[in-house]
Amino acid sequence: MPEKIGHIRRNTHDDDITQYVDTVMSDFESDMATWRTQAVDVQAWALESHAHAVSEAYGDLPNKIDPEDPVAVNNCTDDDNILQRMLDLDETVNQKYVDTVKPVIEGQLARAGTRLAVILNQIWQ
Repeated sequence: MPEKIGHIRRNTHDDDITQYVDTVMSDFESDMATWRTQAVDVQAWALESHAHAVSEAYGDLPNKIDPEDPVAVNNCTDDDNILQRMLDLDETVNQKYVDTVKPVIEGQLARAGTRLAVILNQIWQ
């Protein structure tokens, strides 16, 4: 999805990524200042990401997937071949879906980058 919403093309891959990162950082610059001061809480971050996925992303997919009981998965063929079952859905997304999830994806990318920087700074200071 980031390649699609960031207009990252194979022939200009690095330049496109640099431009996209600069755009996202600029769009979330004021938020990043706040994120830098927040405590490191990996569990809260995971729950936050999951909540965004449920409310903004999963609900707009054409094929609904019933929740399953959690099971241990060591490879893609475990859990009744989870990989193949997901591939069989043949999920495709249209531009409306992309437009809906774009701000969420970009916000989460900005958060993740900022949070990773905070953790690395704590480790190396």
